[in-house]
Amino acid sequence: MKKLITIAIAVFFAGLTTCRAADFVSPVSARLVSKERKPLALQSRWQKNTLDPITTRNGMNCFVYGHSNPTIIVTPYKVADLELQPGEVINSMVLGDNARWYAEIVFSGSGDISTSHVVFKALDSGLTTTAVITTDRRVYHINLKSDRSKHMLYTGFIYPQDHIAITKAAREKEIKEKEKRTTPDGFDITNLNFDYEISGNAGWRPLQVFDNGVKTYIKLPKLQEMPMFMVKTAAGKGLVNCRVKNNCFIVDRIFDQGYLILGVGKDKEELTLTRLEAKK
Repeated sequence: MKKLITIAIAVFFAGLTTCRAADFVSPVSARLVSKERKPLALQSRWQKNTLDPITTRNGMNCFVYGHSNPTIIVTPYKVADLELQPGEVINSMVLGDNARWYAEIVFSGSGDISTSHVVFKALDSGLTTTAVITTDRRVYHINLKSDRSKHMLYTGFIYPQDHIAITKAAREKEIKEKEKRTTPDGFDITNLNFDYEISGNAGWRPLQVFDNGVKTYIKLPKLQEMPMFMVKTAAGKGLVNCRVKNNCFIVDRIFDQGYLILGVGKDKEELTLTRLEAKK
């Protein structure tokens, strides 16, 4: 008799451990009108169009946040690690079935690089539930399923919006740095060559002489009369294509030696501009 009672008790508890959550609730379904069924249909359509997860080199199964409906598969009495974004702080967590599922918040790292992890464990196979995790940055909706042999050890997320924000911030930083390097005339000073030597006798001198690898710029002080510009040629001195804008000669080429000539005869003033690279 005792043996029969023992067997009956064992069968009873074995049945309890294999019960599904649905076995504990009423079989009566809710009556839904068309407007109430519409969100369910839209949700189902969205789930069918979500992006597939990828696996990283360290074995993490990564879901695309906001574009996926993550499901974590857990083998009973094994732990599954869900890693959140570094620096993200968990505010709260709710498990749909906290009788047969266990969840604990743990951390890796420290300080600003501390990373929150949620560790899930199932007490039996064939269980399904959901979890909601709220943080200081976002909300996670997680599906949980338990299986006798299948197990997802390590899970995390890819955050496309953060990548977009990082790229945008990097681009804005690049633009600001370029603005710092750019003169009011639109020149990037890192690409300019200022290695010119100025010699000769004149009561005035160029404020700047530089080139950008294509054209040469000669900035002059305000003069009552603009000098003439010539370059050294095989025959001596010759004219070259150039124009004047805001007291600046813009020469349409790079030259080894150029000349600024103002006046004639005894009033003649002449300066020689020599590109130092040409002297090497």
